[in-house]
Amino acid sequence: MAPDSLPQLQLFQAGEQLIECTPSLPVNGAQLASLANAARLWPGVVDALYAGNTVSLWLTLDANLELVRLKLQSHWQESTRTRVQPRLHTLPVHYDGDDLQQVATSCGLSRDQVVALHSRARYTVAWLGFLPGFAYLDGLPDALHLPRRDTPRVRVPAGSLAIAGNQTALYPSESPGGWHLIGRCDLTLFDPYAGSPSLLLPGDLVSFQPVGEL
Repeated sequence: MAPDSLPQLQLFQAGEQLIECTPSLPVNGAQLASLANAARLWPGVVDALYAGNTVSLWLTLDANLELVRLKLQSHWQESTRTRVQPRLHTLPVHYDGDDLQQVATSCGLSRDQVVALHSRARYTVAWLGFLPGFAYLDGLPDALHLPRRDTPRVRVPAGSLAIAGNQTALYPSESPGGWHLIGRCDLTLFDPYAGSPSLLLPGDLVSFQPVGEL
C-alpha cells in the first residue's frame, strides 16, 4: 500500500483536556487499541480509551498539546506501516439459548440457519461496557438484527451468548439483561484476579465454534 493511501489519523480537540482521534479510512481495531495502549504511558496523558472507531485521550492541565499530537501521529504512522495484527479468539458455544427458536421465527429462519449465520461470521470487539468484561461485538449478519426484548430478564446466567440490534455479546457474569439469548459459552470471560481480567479486549477478533447438539 502506497504511503499516501494509508489511513490518516484525524485529530479533534473535544475540550481543553480531551483529544479524539479517528482514522480517515476503516482499519482493524488492533491498530487503534495499540495507539490507546501506547498513549496511556505518555507524559501529560491521564488515560486513553479505544471504542468503536475512536481513541479518546484525557490530558492533564499542563499537558503539552503539540507534543501529544506529534506522538499520536508518529505512533500511528508506525503502526500502519507494520500493520498491527489483532488477536483472534475462537470460542466454543452451545447454541441452545432460551430465545433461539424465537429469534429464528422473528428472522424468518430455521434454528440451524440462525446458528450457521451466527457462527460463520467474524466479529470485532468494539468496546467493553455495561459489566466488567462485557464485550460489544460488531459483525452480526444483517439477517439476525433484532431490537432488544420488550421485557428484560431479571437474571441472565454467566456465559450466555446473546444478540440485540446489530451486535452480539457474551455475559461475563450473572446479571439482568434485555438481549436475546441464543447460546452459552463455558469459558471464564472475566477474572478480576488475572493479570488481564477480561478475556476479550477492544480490537480483538472473535469467532464462535458450535459444540454439542442443538
